[in-house]
Amino acid sequence: VSKMPAFLRSALHILFSEDSSKLFVASSQGSLHIIRLLEGSFKHLHTFQPQSGTVESMCLLAVSPDGNWLAASGTSAGVHVYNVKHLKLHCTVPAYNFPVTALAIAPKTNNLVIAHSDLSIQKQGFHHLWLQRDTPITHISFHPKRPMHILLHDAYMFCIIDKSLPLPNDKTLLYNPLPPTNESDVIRRRTAHAFKISKIYKPLLFMDLLDEKTLVAVERPLDDIIAQLPPPIKKKKFGT
Repeated sequence: VSKMPAFLRSALHILFSEDSSKLFVASSQGSLHIIRLLEGSFKHLHTFQPQSGTVESMCLLAVSPDGNWLAASGTSAGVHVYNVKHLKLHCTVPAYNFPVTALAIAPKTNNLVIAHSDLSIQKQGFHHLWLQRDTPITHISFHPKRPMHILLHDAYMFCIIDKSLPLPNDKTLLYNPLPPTNESDVIRRRTAHAFKISKIYKPLLFMDLLDEKTLVAVERPLDDIIAQLPPPIKKKKFGT
């Protein structure tokens, strides 16, 4: 598509539907545009205007795999869920004191999973080492054949949460070391918990499933990042 309308000249976030038939555009003015993509052309389907006259921009978008639901989040106005089929606002998740850092809609169930920049909302039932993390979740995804699994990551760890298993308590080991070979299956099941964490890749810029058996990880060494930074500013202080 060579010529797009003027209101699509700039965007804070763009997202395609899973079947690539629609394009969702979050503008800097706070509006959300839905574009239907045709062969070499497009059709503007709808524009959702900012809620309550605000101009807060939607910096995060998530669409359900079936294409029927669109979730959008700004910095402080909560998460809005739109019905794409009927082109109307479905509901708004109440605003929280800290911004959303990642959100995703699960396949089949259409459950909306939201991660915030702090951990106070997760203090009930979560391991103390998990609560001591200081980097926010930046991406959430799901395995198409394993509906009980939630995949998420931050800059320094990748985690699979298995909802079929219990949450770990403070007495268990969070990072899942391999049990002794002589440990019985009963004890293994007793110590198994929902969190499977890997810290192999870091800094982890992005991670997601390419297909059912392939996971793609994008990392960039800190030395490469530091090499691109300008030299430090030096100031001569008295007596030094």
